[in-house]
Amino acid sequence: MNCWVVGADWDGEDKTPEFLKNGIWENGYQDKYIDLIKTVQVGDRIAIKSIYGQKHNLPFNNHKCFVSCMKIKAIGTVVENLGDGRVLRVNWEPQSEQEKVIYLYTYRPTIMRVVNKSVQKYIFENTEQDFAELDNFYKKRSQNRDDEISDEFILSQFRDVLNFEHVEKNPAQRDLFLKLTRFIHEAPLDWWITYSDQTHPVRFGVNNNFNGRNSTNGYIAAVGFNQDGVFFKPNDHAFFEDETEIVRLTAEKLDELKNIEFTKMDTDRDPFVGYWPENYKSDKQVGPSSSGAELIPQDLNRILFGAAGTGKTYHTINYALSIIENKPLEALENEERDELKNRFDQYKEQGQIKFVTFHQSFSYEDFVEGIRAETDKHGNLKYPIKSGVFKELCTFAKKEQDLIDFEDFTVTDESIQNAINSLIDKVKTTEITLSTKTGSQFQLRTNQNGKLAARAVSGKGSTTSLSHPAIVRYLKDQSDEIVANKSYEWAIAKELRSEVESEQYTSTSDKKPYILIIDEINRGNISRIFGELITLIEDSKRVGASEALSVTLPYSKEEFSVPDNVYIIGTMNSSDRSLTGLDIALRRRFTFVEMPPKHELLSETEIDGLNVGELLKVMNQRIEVVLDRDHCIGHANFMSLTSQSTIKDLAQIFKQKIIPQLQEYFFDDWGKIDLVLYKNGMLESSSPADSEKLFPDENDEYRGYVQNKKIWTLDEDAFKSIDSYKAILGSKADT
Repeated sequence: MNCWVVGADWDGEDKTPEFLKNGIWENGYQDKYIDLIKTVQVGDRIAIKSIYGQKHNLPFNNHKCFVSCMKIKAIGTVVENLGDGRVLRVNWEPQSEQEKVIYLYTYRPTIMRVVNKSVQKYIFENTEQDFAELDNFYKKRSQNRDDEISDEFILSQFRDVLNFEHVEKNPAQRDLFLKLTRFIHEAPLDWWITYSDQTHPVRFGVNNNFNGRNSTNGYIAAVGFNQDGVFFKPNDHAFFEDETEIVRLTAEKLDELKNIEFTKMDTDRDPFVGYWPENYKSDKQVGPSSSGAELIPQDLNRILFGAAGTGKTYHTINYALSIIENKPLEALENEERDELKNRFDQYKEQGQIKFVTFHQSFSYEDFVEGIRAETDKHGNLKYPIKSGVFKELCTFAKKEQDLIDFEDFTVTDESIQNAINSLIDKVKTTEITLSTKTGSQFQLRTNQNGKLAARAVSGKGSTTSLSHPAIVRYLKDQSDEIVANKSYEWAIAKELRSEVESEQYTSTSDKKPYILIIDEINRGNISRIFGELITLIEDSKRVGASEALSVTLPYSKEEFSVPDNVYIIGTMNSSDRSLTGLDIALRRRFTFVEMPPKHELLSETEIDGLNVGELLKVMNQRIEVVLDRDHCIGHANFMSLTSQSTIKDLAQIFKQKIIPQLQEYFFDDWGKIDLVLYKNGMLESSSPADSEKLFPDENDEYRGYVQNKKIWTLDEDAFKSIDSYKAILGSKADT
């Protein structure tokens, strides 16, 4: 269930009485909010509001500050969405005589989803606001204002950002940007720069990681620059009318932004002001800082294990970033998921992270090295030796150590990414033709994901999506050798060589961590895939360790060892009975991290009074008794209910996911499945009809078996009743 606030002012005319009388809410615009309104679901809560400002006669001390106020005129529940982006049918509740006003947390657009749980309670559950908190907030806001900040100071904060020079050279855009930065700073909110997103490298929002303090970020919008000026990418905030993707900064958009109250900052900050990029540690460096910061101890080999649907693969992103960025998992848990995924993808493109899934056909040749059949440009068949995913990653990691040992130069990741992003921008406006090593011409394009693609000038064949990691590798190696038939990528890398910059490694430089994520690690034939590397991945056998070892590989005859900056993260489904356990020799070389179901993630998800988190918790408690904890039900099965929670959605989950999973767990022992469901009526048993006619009379040996046999069926009506689900709670249903 979602919560929404909506407006009812049509050019100065209050439509609230008409909406209440007709049991509807209607969008007053013909061309705005259409798509957003279509997402409203039956059962969602909705409130009509009006926004105004007030400075005097408030129920708390506002310390002479202007306060944004939101009056709640009516509350109801959506009973039908007509699907036209205009009209919702609503069951409006009787109006209360007591006026309800929400202070500070206000929503100006005509329709906006209320995400903040506290504000949901203020509006829909009659929870009172904490006036002492508001007093403290406005007291802080009224104090500690900076002296007038110069234009030069503000501009100097962003001069290192890609394409910012376009803004400085354009007087109109420069003026708009200065007004924007001052408004955000005085809100007060923070400005900072992230180098994990080259398209939108600037953020504004709340960043408590100032002056080295280790805390969390919550950005409101990502900002980028190009020849046309400044543009935004809102972070799931519908505060720019209908636009949720890219918003161009104009005077009108700035005025629209100024009408919104942003209130995310912690009032414990002292001074209570927004911070600038210079207040933060630069996050240009990838991996642990060489400034002497203490490294977080990390296991070289670990496996995340647990039942299906417990978030094992989901959390590999956090574990990988914890290693690369030297951040505790707890801090990463509090960051925005989109930010984490963007950074993960960035490291993956740079070659620091590789992701594979084991299966029965995955082999040593895929993992370490093997012979591949290829034809050259003359059509001759050749059998070159190709590195597998693990050997390739170890090669990158070893090069990192060699650069440090010999204090050599290498191309920087940042300059590579800048060069590729600049090329993508050019391709969008200019036709670019390049040639492969053999002279074949191709045109560069961008695909629907904004990545580079190529099409032969001859017109033969379709458009081919290009591998950004391959371009990165070519630029890193500066090699003229074509690898894995990536001839288009080689040509692009050659074109960009003059655009990238190099830096020198020193003996004090940090080694970058390289990470291999192996999903479903126990689904492959472990002995066949790892081969002799079972010994080499052990901590004490890595390069530089006291018992370091190397082996001669069977195909290339190269001496091979595993660097100590290569990390392996595996995931293992402990509930799949079709899989064998891990090889004992491999098992002892990994640390195991259990990923149990997290019912607390669903603690605020309710359907008609049923707490979904409690439902999952109780079922898993029974499964642990009847079977074991390895076969619990994962919370991921129910996570879709956090955004859309109806009895129909819950029924689909039980029929399509939960019941089949329990069948698998209990080998179709329906009696035990019925126990887990607390005999709630979803399953019905009966004796075989006309068993005497089905079997011959002389079959007395099996007569007792047939007479005791039960036939189990699903009661479709039980899945439609919330009482059936509440019955699963057993005695807890009454508490």
